[in-house]
Amino acid sequence: MQTDRALPLHALAEEEGVTDLDRGMSMGGIIEECPDVLVSLDCVTVQYEGADRPALNDVSLTIKKGEAVLLLGPSGCGKSTVARLLSGLIPRAMEASVQGRVTRAPELARMGAIGYVFQDPDAQFCMIEQDDEIAFGLENQRISQADMLARIQEQLQRMGLPDLPHVKHDRYSGGMKQKLALASALAMQPEWLICDEPTANLDPQATGMVFDELMRVRERGQSLLLIEHKFDRILPAMDRVILFDQVGRILHQGTPGEMMENWWEEMLRIGVIAPWKARPFQCNEVRLGQKVVLEEPKMAELKSQGDAFALKNVEVTYRKTPVLRVDSLHIKAGSFTAIVGPNGAGKTTLLQAMAGLISHRGGHLARFGAHSHKAEHDARLAYSFQNPEYQFVYGRVVDELGNRVQADETDPKLHELLTRFGLDGYEDANPFELSQGQKRRLSVASMLREPRAAYLLDEPTFGQDAKTQQVLLEQLETLHRDGRTIVLTTHDMDLVRQYATQVVVVIAGEVVASCAPERLFADEELMKRAHLLDDQADSRLLLEVWNGRSRGERADWATAKNTVATPWVERPRSAPARSLNPTMQLVMVLMVMIIGVFANNLHQAIALFLLPVALMLLVARLTPWQILKRLSPFLGFYLLYVWTPTAYGPVAPHEPTIHFLWMHPTVAGFKNGLVLAFRMLSAVCFGVLFASEVDVTDLIISLCQNVRVSPRFAYGTLAGIRVIPLFQTEWVKLRQARALRGKEGRIAVLRPIHYALPLLTQAIRMSERVAIAMEARGFYGEVAMKATARSYYRIIPFRARDVLYPLAIALLAVSLIVIFQ
Repeated sequence: MQTDRALPLHALAEEEGVTDLDRGMSMGGIIEECPDVLVSLDCVTVQYEGADRPALNDVSLTIKKGEAVLLLGPSGCGKSTVARLLSGLIPRAMEASVQGRVTRAPELARMGAIGYVFQDPDAQFCMIEQDDEIAFGLENQRISQADMLARIQEQLQRMGLPDLPHVKHDRYSGGMKQKLALASALAMQPEWLICDEPTANLDPQATGMVFDELMRVRERGQSLLLIEHKFDRILPAMDRVILFDQVGRILHQGTPGEMMENWWEEMLRIGVIAPWKARPFQCNEVRLGQKVVLEEPKMAELKSQGDAFALKNVEVTYRKTPVLRVDSLHIKAGSFTAIVGPNGAGKTTLLQAMAGLISHRGGHLARFGAHSHKAEHDARLAYSFQNPEYQFVYGRVVDELGNRVQADETDPKLHELLTRFGLDGYEDANPFELSQGQKRRLSVASMLREPRAAYLLDEPTFGQDAKTQQVLLEQLETLHRDGRTIVLTTHDMDLVRQYATQVVVVIAGEVVASCAPERLFADEELMKRAHLLDDQADSRLLLEVWNGRSRGERADWATAKNTVATPWVERPRSAPARSLNPTMQLVMVLMVMIIGVFANNLHQAIALFLLPVALMLLVARLTPWQILKRLSPFLGFYLLYVWTPTAYGPVAPHEPTIHFLWMHPTVAGFKNGLVLAFRMLSAVCFGVLFASEVDVTDLIISLCQNVRVSPRFAYGTLAGIRVIPLFQTEWVKLRQARALRGKEGRIAVLRPIHYALPLLTQAIRMSERVAIAMEARGFYGEVAMKATARSYYRIIPFRARDVLYPLAIALLAVSLIVIFQ
């Protein structure tokens, strides 16, 4: 089928959930002639709107049912575009021009037939709690609640996520979020699973767990499309490898053995494979503890003048909860130090404390001998965030690299940096529109623009192809040879073997070891505790597992490390009102607020204020201190409501008053102000009562089930609410990044203005990504438009007491108005 049109981002499918383009994809002649074909591309070229070059160039490929295909290629070569196109996200949910023939098997048109795991863990969730997240795709498939419960428990067990399902995932580490994303996709039991860098954010043990699950997917004969840089371990489970070049064309495709044997050198040349990597199927020759060195390092002797960083009895807290403790840690000047440990252990927290981005409590922290007692920027340090987008300030790559708006002609030094980091030709591109690899290269290039004493990098090789890794690490190694101090967090143990002179191990918020890499690799127990051992699996064992052992033995081996979930636990209901229908509670609040308008004297206003206070104490079971904390943000409004009528109200004849400037305070005005203040307090208290009693997810689901609100509006609102807490983190990161770049602004009160546009831009990008992820899980067509067209994991009943409770409160409010009239 031919098309060159670009559909809008939120283009809706027709009522049955299939667009005209999707029909063309699923009804091609290839499917009729070859019923075993799952998808195929014939001379397909894809170009995104606004891009100056195609993402894919004249690509033709065929994937059969039950086949596992691995896509390899340098960063930005179009691998993710292939996945989006074959899954139907292009052009249904993403703007792009597509030319050529795309054919899909009819069974892929079924809702949830394609499971999709994205690279960015934060951009694929729309729910607040992990069990709801897994259930979201199942609701789109109209799965019954009983089946949802079973599938959710099964996936929590498989992925080793916290046993209790009702857990908020916003504080999960990136690795845990990625495992939740995989669990959400697998729960839908898709015909075809697409994984775009599913282990990019995972520690070695978690990476092994994900690969174990993908091995089980293959054992079930399920079709799999995988984009993965750390492919060594999963390679035995692949049927075919497709290699792309830098401009989005297929170089070659074949079996894993053929590709590793005949195309290894080419993959090294184009940057798919790092030079220090052992060839797959032969890596059993490299043992644990052996350091793979391609050539003898030509390091000049470093004459250390002491410690670059020294920490003693340092503690970092988050909301009064300790998240990191360092009893004693010394990092020598001129060292190349790698901070390693499990996901969520505190590696980034340690790095940020060393950089002065976050405050620490007590203890001693010194940078190059200078003591530090608070969060403060040190001009001798350069810092690179894990998410490179935090550091972008300008709208062009060349401006970003130069840290100021550049003239028409590029500075030769900047041009040399662009060439060195593979960004030549992208001078005028928007940094946010680059590929992930290009964004990382730009952020590191910007960091290296000026010489510093120490360079701190958070996961610099995260999600990067080998060429990008090689470019970055060669630059860091050059700085290291010049005597600079390099400190980075990483999960890449090959990087540690090749480059590190010191390793710091962080486990559960504590620094448990600081030693040479050789000592770490020799300590198998410490490697296990730090989740660093799993990706060292012997290739011969993997081949035996896949090819030689029985099905039962393979299943036992694959599940050996998984935890066992506890029995299902019902959602806790700490307050009586938690069991009431949230929609009716919302109706109650609206009714009482309207009744409050008729409170005309002080007694009525105070009575209506005391009513919600009593309900908060007795029904919501809040303490007086909790009530005061919730009301305190409105203190300024209370005072304003009292002061305005007092100072500016009408003065009755012969009424005593004091004239001061343009104000004339009166007792009558003061009483009117109190009435207004207590009336407002009553409304605020009912709002606090509602927020304390109602779970926001229950409210959204209730609006769908009981009021028939469109799921697109309801779940879109819920996804927006889920994103709101992320902006506190975004705000902090933006402030830190701009302080590091010297772009924070001189006037403190005006600094939020500098963050408004980047935050808005980030909000738009996040909403677009979440919308795409929701569509990838079947949220389009009828199930997104009609509340009755989907099933529900949470059942929100509508009972007699749900009507009696709000009516009783409303009648009580009316009675108070009448009694104190």
